[in-house]
Amino acid sequence: RRGGMATRVIAPGGACIYARRARIALVARGRGIARCAAVEDESALSASASPEACARRVRDGDATLICGEGDFSFALAFATAASANARIVATSLAAREEVVEAWRGGDNVDALRKRPNCRVEHGVDATTLSTTFAKETFDRVLFNFPHIPGKAKMDRNRELLAAYLREALRVAPNGFVECALAPGQGGTIVDGENRREYGNSWQCYTHGAENGALLVEAVRFEDAAWRARGYESRGHWRGLRAERGFLTEGGVVHVFCAESRARELGLECDHCVPFTRDVSVWASAADDDSALTVRRAFERACGDFDARVSSVERIDEWRDDSGRTSETFRVEYASRTMALTRARVNAWNDAARNALGDRLRGVAPT
Repeated sequence: RRGGMATRVIAPGGACIYARRARIALVARGRGIARCAAVEDESALSASASPEACARRVRDGDATLICGEGDFSFALAFATAASANARIVATSLAAREEVVEAWRGGDNVDALRKRPNCRVEHGVDATTLSTTFAKETFDRVLFNFPHIPGKAKMDRNRELLAAYLREALRVAPNGFVECALAPGQGGTIVDGENRREYGNSWQCYTHGAENGALLVEAVRFEDAAWRARGYESRGHWRGLRAERGFLTEGGVVHVFCAESRARELGLECDHCVPFTRDVSVWASAADDDSALTVRRAFERACGDFDARVSSVERIDEWRDDSGRTSETFRVEYASRTMALTRARVNAWNDAARNALGDRLRGVAPT
């Protein structure tokens, strides 16, 4: 990895591999190994980050589903950048009449329909994709800048993101699911100066994990490059003389795939959101290192899983009336290869507490 770049090279037999940090990851399509030319850029996986990424990732025979189009300007730009023999299904929630009259997308729709291997569908809800496309599967599903109209809709936007990820993973079980969000919404370090507290973001990592997916890449959305190909950010608000588009400059594309598929491909997550749990134990005269005892109990609870106890910190000490000392430790879990969820971590936490036995505060020491 040089200067933050991920190098893509050809392995023997034409397999496409990515050298990222100190690891080599085999990247395959749902149907087989992808053949590709040697390239170097900031995105190793995303096809929607830039037209160049699209041209390199979307090859002959690939099937891509694009959700949530307004005027279909992105779908048209994407289609012109992708291989001419790639299959593209571009969809909108709005009916055709609304696309033409309100979004002024009629010309883009007509241009897409004239292209070979392109299909346009209207009235498609990104939160019910597995119903609409029950008999189809895709190599890649995209949704740029999803949004519930109105202000102060954080919870509803999180629900929209979670439902999209759930459904997209169902129609692309062996592929990649991409979602571009406005600056600061995703909650990863890639947001840069726009990064918010994770609790004030859309919590991308969490919603992917809850749907069994690993966030395998987050990369900047190249707004200027897409606009040069005709893309326009339109947005929900519009009147007779003006409209307000989404803030796409500085946006971030988040790429997910099923945890099991990521494991097969050797992909890892650079954006894990750690979990912390507190535990109080009785100090023991026979054990002068309670922190080590706690660490061992929690590490054994994780078993052979790829999660790890990243830190054990003593945060409090208390003595009862008899002079017994209790110490409270904060344990942090993290993983690069597992999608951490509250339920998963709680199960490990319960197992660790059981393993501590009478050292656990609340249990009478023997």
